[in-house]
Amino acid sequence: MDVPRGVDLWFNMHVNPESTDHSYDGYLRVRPGTTPELLASSLTTVAARLGKDFPGPEGNRAFIVQPLVETLVGDLRPILFIVLSATALLLVLACVNVTNLLLARSTRRTREIAIRAAVGANRRRIVTQLLVESIVLAGAGTLAGLGVAYVGVRALLLYGASRLPRLEAVPFDSPVLLFAMALLVICAVGVGLVPALQLVRGGLERYLSEGGRTVAGARPAHRALRTMIVAEVAVAVTIVVGAGLLARSFANLQQQDPGFDSRGRLTFDVLLPFSRYGEPDKRRVWSETLLTNLQRVRGVTAVGSASDFPLRDGVSSRPLIEIAGWPESHEHVVALMRVVTPQFFKAMGMRILQGRGFTGFDRNTTAPVAIVNEAFVRKYLADQDPLTARMSFGFPRVNPASQRAIVGVVNDVKYASLWSSADPAFYLVQDQAGNTQRQSIVVATDVDDPTTLIPAIRSEVQKLDPQIALTVEPVTALVESTLARQKLGTTLMLLFAAIAVLLATIGIYGMIAYATAARHTEIATCLALGATSRSVFWLLSRQGLLVAAAGAIVGLSVAYGAGRLVASWLYEVRASDPVILVSALAVVLGVTMGATLLPIRKACRIAPSESLRFE
Repeated sequence: MDVPRGVDLWFNMHVNPESTDHSYDGYLRVRPGTTPELLASSLTTVAARLGKDFPGPEGNRAFIVQPLVETLVGDLRPILFIVLSATALLLVLACVNVTNLLLARSTRRTREIAIRAAVGANRRRIVTQLLVESIVLAGAGTLAGLGVAYVGVRALLLYGASRLPRLEAVPFDSPVLLFAMALLVICAVGVGLVPALQLVRGGLERYLSEGGRTVAGARPAHRALRTMIVAEVAVAVTIVVGAGLLARSFANLQQQDPGFDSRGRLTFDVLLPFSRYGEPDKRRVWSETLLTNLQRVRGVTAVGSASDFPLRDGVSSRPLIEIAGWPESHEHVVALMRVVTPQFFKAMGMRILQGRGFTGFDRNTTAPVAIVNEAFVRKYLADQDPLTARMSFGFPRVNPASQRAIVGVVNDVKYASLWSSADPAFYLVQDQAGNTQRQSIVVATDVDDPTTLIPAIRSEVQKLDPQIALTVEPVTALVESTLARQKLGTTLMLLFAAIAVLLATIGIYGMIAYATAARHTEIATCLALGATSRSVFWLLSRQGLLVAAAGAIVGLSVAYGAGRLVASWLYEVRASDPVILVSALAVVLGVTMGATLLPIRKACRIAPSESLRFE
């Protein structure tokens, strides 16, 4: 089992049957054939019964059923789907390239195949021979691909994908080899069948009578080559557009304001052992002493502590709340509760939008106060001044004694992820809410490299208790780690796009060079009859560019349709984004024009006498 990941110690947990705590996830092992929909329907009945037994905390609740695999993979599924689709398109592009090469080569072998047919070889044996040749090519490519895949997975782990779920456990076992063998057969048949059928369909004997030099027999191959050019350009445009969409989504996420400033800040968690810090006063003294000592470290500008930290897995308390003046029949609502020290907002770089922040005068002996975020105001205080409101909270029911004044409004902070909106939340000061066993410490610095202060911070913690383990990390690294999946997908797609453009360039250049070489006699004849090199050049170029334009149109259509399918998985990206579509089209058409015009220009420079001498 891999939940949570990297666990070293398990212990038996005893749950109070009367508890309505929602701090834990439940795991169910179901009978074969039980679908998530069927299980969710059964749990709806359980939720309704709990709502009757515990009308306060359990009212209007529902069980969310999700397969364990989806829980482990999380939001990686859309990235994997996009990358897998790009991989399939890249494989198609590679197969098209090889098919083009075999088609070009087949026109050189027409006389050989005709002689084989003339001496008794039937069509089946000829097709079998050609397919065996393609299987040999595909087999060599499969072996090379397995080696590259093995090295690639290890490279991804070094690149930073080790945070992705279960990637380090990806094996090269029998299913992988069977999948590779299946691709080998499919690719071999795919790249070998078209040239084989092109060669063996009726009229092989004419190659013998015509001496193998006529271009008439090559016309079907040329039509097939033009079709392949269209396919290559279309696939290349599709992959480049996909890379552009993913890159735009990643850039949008990077530009998102998390609600705090991650630059120049360090964070670490402290878990105080209950055996030594079971009393609230001991925890309070220890925390205050640590924050004071850290504040004295050279380079530190502010230090704060909170019950949980943004963008990090943790359990947030979500009690029921009530605003003074609400009718008794008001529906039970909840909000996230976070306990912080007075300097937490400053240390995080958060902004007080209304009222004031917490101060050192907000003690357990003074009037209790609370600070709410913007989402709380929008949802619960939209029709009144938040600084005149009073709120109460509690669980499993609201405690009237918890009522306190709202003295400030702070900006929203994205705690769950950069792409999710902030939930309604309220903050309590630590002295009035009590110190928790687990605390998240944030240290703001004014040094260029905050990691240089890690030894000093670790030393201050060990002075107070050398048995407490901690891992200090830059907040910027924490923010970047939340984008590891998107970064991996974007990197792979950009790599695939570059490979696709390279393959398309090589393939189109080879096809145009072959097709032009096959028309050397025609070109020489035109030049000998008085046509200028420029006129012949534009004639041939127009034909090649029309084929490329057709591929571009097909590619844009496919890319737009695919973009509409995946747009909901990306962040603030439209499939019709003109910048992405035009940029992808410009890149692919640019290299296509170069790959088309260079061999044509070279062919138009031939001397007619040299080419016609051999006719």
